Amino acid sequence: MKRKKYIIIAFLAMLTISNISCIQQRRLLRKPIKEQGADYLFEQLKKNELKYNLFSSKITVTVIENKSSNTFYGNIRLKRDTALWLSITPAVGIEMMRVLITPDSLKLINRLKQTYLSDKFDYINTLLNTDLDFDVLQSFIVGNDLSYYENDKFKAAIENKKYTLTTVGRRKIKKFIKDNENLKVMLQKIFINPETFKIEKIAINEINDKRKIDAKYSQFSDVNNQKFAYHVEYEMIADKKFNMLIDYTKIQIDKPFEMPFNIPEKYTKME
Repeated sequence: MKRKKYIIIAFLAMLTISNISCIQQRRLLRKPIKEQGADYLFEQLKKNELKYNLFSSKITVTVIENKSSNTFYGNIRLKRDTALWLSITPAVGIEMMRVLITPDSLKLINRLKQTYLSDKFDYINTLLNTDLDFDVLQSFIVGNDLSYYENDKFKAAIENKKYTLTTVGRRKIKKFIKDNENLKVMLQKIFINPETFKIEKIAINEINDKRKIDAKYSQFSDVNNQKFAYHVEYEMIADKKFNMLIDYTKIQIDKPFEMPFNIPEKYTKME
């Protein structure tokens, strides 16, 4: 009987200590945003985001759609605000596809079919039924916040022991708007690790159209003394739903590279 009593007392004591610890942790998390709000989180977010001008890596990409999956391998090269270059190969190691994306254009070579595509960036949005731009694309790749969008409408909070920044109607800064003035992000929510201040999840939703894009970042490790997520999971819901997983290896920051892209004369244009 005494033994059972001691076990109950010990259990209650453990619960009490655990609750006190959780309360103290919540208080510590709340303190900076209670005093400084979203400005504090943005300052820390920008301080700890990936600093780069050139980014390159080997990648493994798995695309999941309708309960089936396909895995590809390749290389990715990114010049900040300038161009994104991709080379995709199946398991046999022969290049299957090469892609070059700039803020204004999309170019693609399909070596298996000996065809090519040359169009405006908006073709991506037409194909995926999304509202992306180059800034959104590069931010999703490296796990940074958007560079050229308003920052003053965010609300800071705590959810599942993570900091969150939420906004509705975040717009692109006027001086960076070019051809598409209607480009917008309807609802955006960012989940931030309270210790590293790295983004662990970005959710972008267009409520009226029920379209959304989520990116989850994990397996953080050091690259040039900076934390980087070596594994990213994307989920996109538009006309269809599909998931894409990317694993990065052999990452290089600010190491010179080329972006070769030549369309062979015998290739035919995609219809």
